[in-house]
Amino acid sequence: MATVLYPGIAFSPQATLTNNLGAADTIIEVSDASAFPPAPNLATIGTDEEGETILYTAKTETALSGCKRGVEGAARAWTAGELIGRNFTAKDHADLIAAISETRGAATAAAGAATEAGEAAKAAQDAARAAQEAASEAEGKATEAAETAEKAAQDAGQAKKDAQTAADAAATAQGAAETAQTAATSASTEASNAKKEAGEAKKTADEALETAQAAGGLYPQIIVTVAAGAVVTCSNGSKSYEQTSTGAAVVFNVPDYGTWSVSAERDGLPSNTVEIVVDTAKQYAAALAFFESTITVNVEAGSSVVCEGGGKTQTKTSETGSVVFTVTSAATYTITATTGDETTSGTVQITASGEAKTLTLEYFRSTITVNIAAGAFVTCTDGKTSLEGTSNGSVVFMVHNAGTWQITGSMNGETTSGTVQITAGGQSKVLNLEFFSATITVNVESSSTVTCAKGSNTQTKTSTGSVVFTVKEAGTYTITATKSGQEASGTVQITANGQTKTLSLAYVHIYSAAWDGSSTTKLTRGDDAALFTDPVPAVGNGAGSSPFDNRLPWSGMTKVTDGNNVLVKIPKYWVKVSHAPFKVQIADKATPGYQVSPAHRDRGDGVGERDVVYIGRYECDGSYMSRSGQAPKVSTPLATFRSGIHALGAEYWQADIALHLTWWFLYIVEYADWNGQTAIGQGNVSSGAKINTGATDSMTYHTGRAAGTDGQTAVQYRNIENPWGNVREWRDGIIFSDTNICTYNNPANFSDAYNGTGAVVRSNKRAASSGWIKAWGHDTNDPSFIYPSEIGGSETTFVPDYCYYNAGVRALNIGGTMATAPTRGRSASTATARPPTPTPASARAFKSSLGRRSRRGDRGVATPRR
Repeated sequence: MATVLYPGIAFSPQATLTNNLGAADTIIEVSDASAFPPAPNLATIGTDEEGETILYTAKTETALSGCKRGVEGAARAWTAGELIGRNFTAKDHADLIAAISETRGAATAAAGAATEAGEAAKAAQDAARAAQEAASEAEGKATEAAETAEKAAQDAGQAKKDAQTAADAAATAQGAAETAQTAATSASTEASNAKKEAGEAKKTADEALETAQAAGGLYPQIIVTVAAGAVVTCSNGSKSYEQTSTGAAVVFNVPDYGTWSVSAERDGLPSNTVEIVVDTAKQYAAALAFFESTITVNVEAGSSVVCEGGGKTQTKTSETGSVVFTVTSAATYTITATTGDETTSGTVQITASGEAKTLTLEYFRSTITVNIAAGAFVTCTDGKTSLEGTSNGSVVFMVHNAGTWQITGSMNGETTSGTVQITAGGQSKVLNLEFFSATITVNVESSSTVTCAKGSNTQTKTSTGSVVFTVKEAGTYTITATKSGQEASGTVQITANGQTKTLSLAYVHIYSAAWDGSSTTKLTRGDDAALFTDPVPAVGNGAGSSPFDNRLPWSGMTKVTDGNNVLVKIPKYWVKVSHAPFKVQIADKATPGYQVSPAHRDRGDGVGERDVVYIGRYECDGSYMSRSGQAPKVSTPLATFRSGIHALGAEYWQADIALHLTWWFLYIVEYADWNGQTAIGQGNVSSGAKINTGATDSMTYHTGRAAGTDGQTAVQYRNIENPWGNVREWRDGIIFSDTNICTYNNPANFSDAYNGTGAVVRSNKRAASSGWIKAWGHDTNDPSFIYPSEIGGSETTFVPDYCYYNAGVRALNIGGTMATAPTRGRSASTATARPPTPTPASARAFKSSLGRRSRRGDRGVATPRR
């Protein structure tokens, strides 16, 4: 069977598999069926030695079908997106050779048949000529015989017979000649046909040969054009061929597909290299040329110059200030010049042969002059290069890099530093450095041991009333003084060289407010608070401030959560209340002549002094707890609040007079004004409706009033909400009998009875009638226990709070209500007396409320927990 040659398609367009293909699949869906010749035909999948040749017998608009898999390579699975196309294959090459061989055989056979037919025709023609010659000879003899017969009558009969015989022979010869002529004509026709077939076979063979030659012949050829005399090399791995050009094209028949590298060399110089991918039996062209360009480098004489690029490195020395490099390929060349420890570099781009490029290089040189004390050791570094020197009053550094240079000087254990920014060569920068020195003077009691510390650096000195420390760097210094077990400390911030800071330390800080008993509501600050400005309470989410914000115990009054209760913590402090004139002094440490605050004292309950006590942030709710968003519980007897609050926990008690005086003394010293409603806010005293707890929760500052109309909004003092206004509050631990006063220190003894178990009868008496407070009385055995002793003031003078009097045994509630308006219950010191158990008459007037703040519960409890 004749070999089948499958037609190709111009430029071998490529398509891709549109679906995954299994090893046994015979329908192959492709992205572009127009990239394939009509069926049947070949196609190749893949692009490397792992590819596969297939034979398809039918083609649709989207697929090749009837496929025979693994015609070349193994049939295997392929993924969508793999390349597929009608490429020239090894099978095409082998089939082409076989077809040519078959055509040549047919032509040879046809030529042989034609030769044999020609020879047969020649033999027939020879036979015809022989017959014709015999016929002519016989005819001549017949004529001669006839003439003889005519001459010889006597021989006529015989002659006639002989003539007839000759005629018969002539006729026979004539028939033979005609037969020979017919045979010759037939042989000639057959010879002509054979010759025609041989010509057509030869034409077919020639066309096949021309096709093979157009495809590069039986082997791919690389045709190289290059100048005469060049030695040309054509190589592929281990195979390498070499020819010398005579000026005509150099032809290499390459035996294998693959990448062939073609290059030439002439007079020691290389040509360009051409890489040719041979994948089809055809001719490939390669043009080689000898590349030559120059790079002139202008650089300081004596420099060593390196030219690197195009796979080569050349090194020369600049003798006269320039050097020339000859380069033999297009590339980016890096030029580096070096002299001593200096380096400079640049690049030159060569794109074509015959270029002449010039590069001028300069060394980066800038100076940094550091003025610093003689003898200082100085370092200069940019993180890559480090220089050093000793100052004789200054030191000069030559730097060869742009960037930030860190300069550090050191001498006698001290250091100083600075930075210099170098942005370009040729700059000259100056940096003046001084060794850091600042002083901190500490005023503190003589014989105190004083330390000045920052990190691991600590100085210690003994005070003679003051002590001076010299420090050598900026930062925060902690100053600590100790004496006889006492300690005081503070901090000093040093920010710049040459600063002088002073810190006064005291082993105890005392803050005070005094009142001369005159009609003014203002008190005068003293001791450590003497120079303090008035606090600024907040309104709504606005800002507030107070000079006491970073002073104990005020700074420690923070909100805490205990179970369901929100409380306010009050740290322990010491108080001294003087009279004539009235003065409250608060110390942050134990101080001779001072008492522990009323709520922090030993309550006689076995706990001892408290380091901290708590007060409910909010008024008590219906569950006796201090919670936000609750309606305050009102119109409930004192004893009911007492038991309800105590049921919250063993350490919970109803807020008592001791806790009230404890936070109230803090307010008096901080705000120095009897009129808290003017100083902070009126509270809810005119809205006519009580406000639920949590109305100040959105405030960001601890003291002030909520947004809205003053007199109709909640207030808070250091997180204690509504210390006045909204609803009245019981205060436990104090009972009156007419003008007599008794108090209960131990919460376990709280009672509605006057002078019951554990009671202390106070020496001072309360005012015997109702009115605006004018003066305070105090217990001679406890100067911190005070109670209004005289009335006669007004709502704008003296102590502008109203004090009620009722005869008989009475309990205490304080603060005013939502309907007392600004003329009632103006500040936290407002005090009124009422029966221990409310009656309808007494309840109606002020809508009596809960006992209030708690230690651990919600509003209403007072007893602290350690």
